This record gives sequence, structure tokens and C-alpha cells, in this order.
Amino acid sequence: KTKILSSNSFFSLYTPGDWQFEKLEALAATHNRINGLPPSLNQLHSLKNIQLAHNAIPVFPIQLCGLKNLDSVDLSYNKITEVPDQVKDLRAIELNLNGNQVGSTSCFQCHLGYFIPSQDFIYM
Repeated sequence: KTKILSSNSFFSLYTPGDWQFEKLEALAATHNRINGLPPSLNQLHSLKNIQLAHNAIPVFPIQLCGLKNLDSVDLSYNKITEVPDQVKDLRAIELNLNGNQVGSTSCFQCHLGYFIPSQDFIYM
């Protein structure tokens, strides 16, 4: 199951009933104005792919880090300035952070083996 919410000028992904999509496997919400994600996002246990590129997300969404089935995360072209330690729990194979201003980039890259041991592709 896929939910496409791209190009709608949304500021948020909060919904009435807040994320009752337990079987959701792919979520695309690119080209909006999203500046925050609901805490309940971590309940999307079937999620394999999330595309949140071209938004206004200021911090890496730690809600994604516990999703065991997540294969691909696209957070490119947001406003992310740092990557939290919890990213070490992210199991995704592909992580795209292009177009962000990650302030701790050199530290993050130095510790990639520690922080994100399972990623095959990391774009920054």
C-alpha cells in the first residue's frame, strides 16, 4: 500500500486519527512545506520507503530509526542541520540527505561505520 501526498503545500502530516495506516509500505510527501512529523510515525511497522524530499524538516526524524522494514529514506533538500545519535538504529539501505546543511557532516562521515553500519548508499 502506498500513500502519495506530494505537491500539496502541507505543513504537517498530522491527520485525524493520526496514522491509521498500519499496512502502509510507501509514503511520498515530497514538495510540500512539512516542518515536523508526528510521533506516531514510528508505528508504521510495514513502511519500506519514505520520501520527504523538498520540505522544511529542520531535524532528522528519529521516529524513523526504529522502523525495521525501512529500506529507503529520502530527506534530501530539507533544513536538517544535524544527525542525532539515534540514526545508528536506522536499518535503511539507502539514506539521502543531499541538499541539507548538516553541521556535523565531517564527524558524521568519520563515524559512518558506527552510526549507520547497514547503509549501502548514503548521499550527503
